[in-house]
Amino acid sequence: GWKAQGTVNYIATASETTNGVVTYVVRVNFADPDPRVRVGMTANVTIITAVKDNALLVPNAALLPKGSGHIVQVLDAGGKVKDVDVETGLSDGTQTEILSGVSEGTRVVALPGIVAPRTGAFGG
Repeated sequence: GWKAQGTVNYIATASETTNGVVTYVVRVNFADPDPRVRVGMTANVTIITAVKDNALLVPNAALLPKGSGHIVQVLDAGGKVKDVDVETGLSDGTQTEILSGVSEGTRVVALPGIVAPRTGAFGG
């Protein structure tokens, strides 16, 4: 249950594999040392590489590759799907920032190929 902010000061260049789990040795410095934290301990950490407020995000499942970029499928006023080129920014692996191409409030197809939600039990 211990939480603290720290700074990564070393990441091993080579991985170690134990029981099929790949790990990298990492060293973290904490501003306020705690006697419960000792050299060699294992920890689950979240490493934040960038933060951006008020970003427009779409689920990664909505992004489709197009050349060296991406498109998303949007629904027009008539409910038809159209492809829109988008410029992407930061991503956390689940959601991706959209820099241009669509704006807030645009209906984006999150699972391309599935346009309209089904109604009733079991989609019937």
